[in-house]
Amino acid sequence: MIVIRVHRGYDRLHEFFVTFTHSAFRLEVRRSYGMDEVERAHFLDFLHGGKPGWEWMKPWFDVIGPRLNDGRIMRRVRVADDPPSDYVKFEMYMTPVNVRHGEAIRYLERSAAGRLGLPTYDYWLFDARSVVVMVFDGDDQLTGVEVDEEPAVVQQHLRWGEAAWGCSWPVGEYAGGAG
Repeated sequence: MIVIRVHRGYDRLHEFFVTFTHSAFRLEVRRSYGMDEVERAHFLDFLHGGKPGWEWMKPWFDVIGPRLNDGRIMRRVRVADDPPSDYVKFEMYMTPVNVRHGEAIRYLERSAAGRLGLPTYDYWLFDARSVVVMVFDGDDQLTGVEVDEEPAVVQQHLRWGEAAWGCSWPVGEYAGGAG
């Protein structure tokens, strides 16, 4: 078994984002995520009826854009409650921006995720060979990642990812109570 515990999760994740050669898949199951001051300001603007722009997301698009423009694939499934949490509503509002920049993002109701037996943790799967489990603290801050390249573990995460993708919906078609 190959498991690597890394406490500076963003550094290690960044390495995967710039080196993946074919595909990246993420399962997002949390109801909220820790935010820096910039994201929090946009989130609060959204909660108060504003329509925040996407410029604050530019560093992310600068990293993934060149990879997606050369044909690599990035897919995500976001698990949502019905009705969704405020943070997931914010994500739903911002999703079209991610899609315009090349990501494919779908939504799955939490009850369906349970029926599918999906894990209750967030992970990325890079190039069908590296599972990167994201570790969060009680304040929803990413504190580290666990990398596992054991073939049986990778295969299980591939199956979960395909099951989630097959049962989920693009944000414009998702009926999970976003309004």
